[in-house]
Amino acid sequence: MGRDSSEYSPLVHDDGEHVPRHPRRTWAKNRVLLYTVIAIQAILNLVLFGIGLRFYHQRGPSNPLFPQSLYSPVQDILKYEVRTFHGGFRPGDKSTYQGPPSKEIDDAWEDLYRYTAISRIPKSDAARLPNKTYPLLGDEGHYVVGLDVFHQLHCLDMIRRSLYPDHYKTVFHGDPDGFLGFSHTDHCIDSIRQSLMCMSDVSAIVWQWNEEKQAVKIKADVAHTCRRFDILHDWAREHYLESQVNMSVKLEDDIEVPVIYA
Repeated sequence: MGRDSSEYSPLVHDDGEHVPRHPRRTWAKNRVLLYTVIAIQAILNLVLFGIGLRFYHQRGPSNPLFPQSLYSPVQDILKYEVRTFHGGFRPGDKSTYQGPPSKEIDDAWEDLYRYTAISRIPKSDAARLPNKTYPLLGDEGHYVVGLDVFHQLHCLDMIRRSLYPDHYKTVFHGDPDGFLGFSHTDHCIDSIRQSLMCMSDVSAIVWQWNEEKQAVKIKADVAHTCRRFDILHDWAREHYLESQVNMSVKLEDDIEVPVIYA
């Protein structure tokens, strides 16, 4: 009896060897593997995209893209807000800190940095600072520190006072040049310069048409992203070191910091 035409007949090479029929099954397995890899990659891309999108939408005053990189004892309480600056040129647009000398203006300035210049922090915080600081004599486990913003405000107030030497006659202690003196004023000016360049406020100042002047004029009264100063001020007041610090005794401790920052 003849064989049915549908019966299996192995293929034969010219050299007579049989050709196995496995390539189709191998390709099927490879295709499944390929689709699996593509699916996993797509899922990962979606997850990463979702994370990036969420971070993008959450960024802003309360979640800056460029946070504090060096440790500060206040870095965990930093918050941001949008504030509009005011030029203070027009009558009625003056801030509390502008104008000729007066008790009200002096008090306003001093309130910015009074009881905030020197703070007391625990050793655990001092050990995380990028620079070594001084341990408090008689107050074991605590160190002295100051937030630079209050140093800058103090400096700015000293420069303000130097504009009115006839009114502010008090000698600035420790300054060999007398009241405020050139050396201290020079220090303050350059210290503020460094701080301004370090922070580099990139808020955009704009130009707008001014109906009153009938010309395009610069508009500096624009919105800025700012750190919440009131939070930092409250922290400094709460950690204010009320007692006098004896700076005449050299104290050793076991805190080590990177040499580059020492």
